[in-house]
Amino acid sequence: MIPYTERDTDLNFRPPYRITGVESLSVVRKINGDEAQKWIDETLNWRPDGAEPEVRFTALPLAFVIFMKMAEMRSMDPLHSDWGAVSESEMVVTLPVVAWGKGFPSIKFYPIVLCLDSSPAMISGREAFGFPKIMGQVDIDANGGEARCEVTPKLGQPKTAKNCRLLALLRTDESVEAEDIGEHRSFSKSLAEVVKEELLGEAEPGFLDDLWKIDWGDILIDSIFEKAIAMFGDLKSSQEFVFLKQFRDVTNPAEACYRAVATSDMTFSNLTHLSREEGEWELVVPEFRSSDLLHRIGLVSGKVGAPLRAKFQFDLSLGRKIWST
Repeated sequence: MIPYTERDTDLNFRPPYRITGVESLSVVRKINGDEAQKWIDETLNWRPDGAEPEVRFTALPLAFVIFMKMAEMRSMDPLHSDWGAVSESEMVVTLPVVAWGKGFPSIKFYPIVLCLDSSPAMISGREAFGFPKIMGQVDIDANGGEARCEVTPKLGQPKTAKNCRLLALLRTDESVEAEDIGEHRSFSKSLAEVVKEELLGEAEPGFLDDLWKIDWGDILIDSIFEKAIAMFGDLKSSQEFVFLKQFRDVTNPAEACYRAVATSDMTFSNLTHLSREEGEWELVVPEFRSSDLLHRIGLVSGKVGAPLRAKFQFDLSLGRKIWST
């Protein structure tokens, strides 16, 4: 392996990471499962010359939109333990996907858009893990969250526009006090209610066609949803993230000179607050040429169920490669 060369000012904190003092606002949104699957086939499932991947990913027709404030992000590596930490606010859109390989299928979480306000966090995540990070401004308060960044407003427009709304989650009625759930074990049940409100009650026939092709039956399909909810909801356990890591080829900019699919565990702990918001809420997703992926998969503006608000910390482990070229 080629040794990594540090550069001034060495702000690329090396993994694994510990992030403390996290405040989050999370909502679930139904999306277009077919378009989400096409995106996953172009990214996680792509292989040279159409080769079949050893681990194949199937989309579920929902997305998580999460706003987070992070008091401190630091490396857990002893070489960097005394170098200090960075604070960060971010908005991430994550797709839950089913990974099919040898043995029982598993749920992983695939971040596809991530806007944040810290350059060290952006460099570290994008370079080390391949997270699709965008530099911007993220604000979170009692009435929702908003992510703003630089965009290309229209196709063919020669100049970008700065500080434009990328996505917002907003309360649309008068402020109502959130319902304090209190018990840690209630998170999974509360998330299940959010998912059912947005997705399961209105699931379109055939949206799990790829799963049915495996012909494992109703029990497996039900268990996949239960596992997805439990893994996302149980802050005592680790959630497994999957991500696409790639670098553009300077000699052929339409292609990548390196591409890999990797996973990493995110382990949650120290849950000190959990509540379900009340009132009416709306997701606002403007249509910009430079950020049309969300509209492509059906993550568009409209009413959403009330989000969950939580306070916790998490560790992000070293990654593991599934495939690379």
